[in-house]
Amino acid sequence: MINPAGDTQIIDISNAPFARPDLKSLLKGIQFVMSNDYPIRGRA
Repeated sequence: MINPAGDTQIIDISNAPFARPDLKSLLKGIQFVMSNDYPIRGRA
């Protein structure tokens, strides 16, 4: 996910179908990040 500033906010790479996030949960996480100005964590 790229945030409004053009920075990478979230990267999730998975090659196993059972490890992929549920789309509803992913949407809730994105909404949380956007509404709380959640900072970028880690390194890309």
